[in-house]
Amino acid sequence: MTLLDKPILLNLGQATSGTNAVYSENGTLWSIVQHLPGTTLPSNLHQGYYIAKDGNLMILTDHLGYFGMKKLQSTLVLTASATRISSNQFTTVRVTGGRGGGALTYQTKTPTVCTVSTHGLVYGIKAGSCIVTAAKAGDDVYMNSVSGPVVITFVAVTPTLPAPPLTVQGMKITGTNRLKLIQVNLGKAFGGKSIVIKILVPGAKTYVTLCTVTLNKTGMVNTTRAVPSGSTVEVYVDGKSKAVTKVK
Repeated sequence: MTLLDKPILLNLGQATSGTNAVYSENGTLWSIVQHLPGTTLPSNLHQGYYIAKDGNLMILTDHLGYFGMKKLQSTLVLTASATRISSNQFTTVRVTGGRGGGALTYQTKTPTVCTVSTHGLVYGIKAGSCIVTAAKAGDDVYMNSVSGPVVITFVAVTPTLPAPPLTVQGMKITGTNRLKLIQVNLGKAFGGKSIVIKILVPGAKTYVTLCTVTLNKTGMVNTTRAVPSGSTVEVYVDGKSKAVTKVK
């Protein structure tokens, strides 16, 4: 922040009902400007406002930035469809509240425990507490808003016996719940290769990486992962698709 030699005065005109005087350094993240008790800027503040006799809203600031008048969004509330599940499984989060046309984004505060997609799909990497928040950007009318955190507990998965190996080249997915066995057999020609397994969950527009695993010397691997019904799973080697299947 570059300070000015002395405060300058900005006239924002008549304040609209329900709006607040706001400030931003980047034009995206906004904060409310403090109402001054008089018409001078105290030494402990960098900006403030007062209402002039003609009803205009006057900003006093000792630095440059973005100033305007915006409404507050209604409270952004984030909830999870499940708050305690096995690691390597998915849960979803959704938002209620907020106003305006700003973009909605999700963020994990614990990236070593969980990831969260742009569609609010939360995946457990390992056992532990996963903390997710949501943010709705501001627009021409409304300020940006951030939700409170949601805590999701991922618990350790009990190991299971491996299923019989896949006998034909390709991919096979078995299981009756979300935690399914993915069997990949690409043949000896791909033995020792690293493969990327990607998933397109119902309602999503793009694939996300489910896991990266290494084929054994015969070109096979078994891995247990969370795969929601209706998903499409695809196997890539060196960036090229080698097998794809739709999960019932």
